[in-house]
Amino acid sequence: MKEYKIKLRILTPVHIGTGEVFEPLSFFVKEEGILVEVDFSKICQLIAKSEKGKKEFLNLAQKGTPSALLELYRLFDSICKGLYRHGKRDFVKREIKVCRGLVEHYLDFIKSGREFTDRVQQEFKKFEIFKTAFSLNEKEPFIPGSSLKGSIRTAVLNYFKNKAKGKSAQDYLEVKEKGKKRKNYRADKLEKEILNYGNPEEDPFKLIKVSDLRAINGVKTQIVYAVNRKKTGERARGPYQILEVIEAGAEFEGKIIFMEEFRVKWKIKERDVFQALNEFYQKEFKKEAEILKGLRIEADWISEGCLVKLGKHSGAECMTVEGFRAIKVKTTGGRVKELPYATTIWLASEDRKGENLIAPFGWAILKLKNV
Repeated sequence: MKEYKIKLRILTPVHIGTGEVFEPLSFFVKEEGILVEVDFSKICQLIAKSEKGKKEFLNLAQKGTPSALLELYRLFDSICKGLYRHGKRDFVKREIKVCRGLVEHYLDFIKSGREFTDRVQQEFKKFEIFKTAFSLNEKEPFIPGSSLKGSIRTAVLNYFKNKAKGKSAQDYLEVKEKGKKRKNYRADKLEKEILNYGNPEEDPFKLIKVSDLRAINGVKTQIVYAVNRKKTGERARGPYQILEVIEAGAEFEGKIIFMEEFRVKWKIKERDVFQALNEFYQKEFKKEAEILKGLRIEADWISEGCLVKLGKHSGAECMTVEGFRAIKVKTTGGRVKELPYATTIWLASEDRKGENLIAPFGWAILKLKNV
């Protein structure tokens, strides 16, 4: 067994979600650009101390109409901000910086008029904010080992792709159901061929263990918009998303362990893993940097170490094997076709329209401490 201590430095916004969101009535947004996550049960206890506030809150909650829902949100916002201004903050769970566009978005939502109430449920859905992976014990975001291991696996598959030489993505397309024309891309078959295994117990990646990576010296997150852009620069049709991301400059540390196991037919050597990371992500970075240049985004955050890309919106190219890509792309008219490349890129933005783009998602530098 060989163990390597590793350090991961975030270069561009990273979002690794768990499916959790900031629920309505679990936060409010200050005009200074701060989202305050609150303990709803504690807020309710504070509201209950005022008969007037308690009665108003319960009346709105019991109505259940769109207009009442909006009024309830306004009341909640007013109560939270009032308590906060008067120094009563034991209901605060954490505070997170938000992009300037989100402050305007939130205030528009809170101050919207009655004509807005017929679509209030849709607007609540649009205001869904996805949380990044967060350790409740350490009260800090972390990088799940499974996410980094997935990035390593993609690099290794690309490094050894010549094991499937002479084939293409078409060789891994299968009809999903009898009588259907639609074919399903079997990436798992390609992986088994490249990594030389049949059943899951023989997968050589069972011998590579990656720990969760913990924050060094505190880590900050921010809430930004994720907007989709065509690589040619035009706005894509995909709706925006709102994500909590780990900010550039954050550092994490953990371990990679290479185990010994007789059941695996083919063992991946440590030097091949690190060489694979260097070759694959450097190549993908250079291609992406050219696209970013056309979008007027400078890709000047590279530093010493192995480049990796991880988390949501890492891009289809950084999650697939070159030469075997079958990326689903929507064409004019809503039809779907499969191409060997993606036609769009997701970018972090200060606003929902994507007029103030920040950077692509997911880039980081991996360093080994004792190699």
